[in-house]
Amino acid sequence: ADFMAAVGRLLAGRNAKIAYVTGNGERALRGVSPLDWGRLGAALVERGMLLFPLDLVLNPVVPDDLDLLILAPGPNPPVPGAPDAIAAWVDAGGRLLWAADPMLDPGWEPLAKALAITQLPGVIVDARAQDRGEADPRILVVALPGESQAPPGLELPVGADEAQGLKLLRAAAWTPRDELANSWQRWRLLDSSATTWNESGELSGLLAPDAPDEQRGPLAIGFALERPVQADDFQRAVVLG
Repeated sequence: ADFMAAVGRLLAGRNAKIAYVTGNGERALRGVSPLDWGRLGAALVERGMLLFPLDLVLNPVVPDDLDLLILAPGPNPPVPGAPDAIAAWVDAGGRLLWAADPMLDPGWEPLAKALAITQLPGVIVDARAQDRGEADPRILVVALPGESQAPPGLELPVGADEAQGLKLLRAAAWTPRDELANSWQRWRLLDSSATTWNESGELSGLLAPDAPDEQRGPLAIGFALERPVQADDFQRAVVLG
């Protein structure tokens, strides 16, 4: 997916001040390793946006003058105070792009709670992966949701034909928590196929959706969220994992 377009949609045309969380193994927007998002960072700067790292290891506080916070953590447990600081910032109206690790550490629960969503345990696997010639059942072919797509400005920036051929490795499923909705409207961004499920056990032997915490697909791989913060303005967030 085009993350540059996703950032533009979150900011709704603002000439923005953007921070990306760093200091604990997160993807860096000024980094050069294959896991970093250096190309995205360079594109943001080229478009005149202010971009800087936010090290929550040193000080777990999110500045209140940001237009957008980008969070792309690795598998490391979050540093103490960081999830609560980001959740408080979201509660105060902050915009967020969260590229969550598929094996999300439980320490991120305060942030998921603030967004009224939760990640299902395990990773999504596809019973038809081997039929497609894939050796790894975690390799998924995903599609845009058939119903309840996000409205203009929050949709995933790919066309239906492109999305139908999009492959993902190591994706997790997300589900709404309606009891925590707190004015959020939510739309699914990408769906796994009907032959998938969230495998919460070991990825060995004969796999089957046979555990109580496993759900059959289609499963939501991400959500777009929006809620009003003023009469003419909206808070937005995108979560992918």
